[in-house]
Amino acid sequence: PAVGMHVIRIEGPDRAGLAAEISRAIAAANVNIRGISAAVIGRKTVIYIAFAKESELITAGKAVRKLLKAPSTK
Repeated sequence: PAVGMHVIRIEGPDRAGLAAEISRAIAAANVNIRGISAAVIGRKTVIYIAFAKESELITAGKAVRKLLKAPSTK
């Protein structure tokens, strides 16, 4: 493991607006994003989101899990 790296990796089916929804959920949890990288390969998406502190990673992880478990409104 890299020291000082606090990153969430999200992988799943691609859909329009997913990264924006995730970013809004993290912002609503009052957490700043240090960096973000995303790619779509075919119908699959992979998103990496970095945070400055482990505590931010934990809070953001909870917000993202809650968002992704909620029924889609689309």
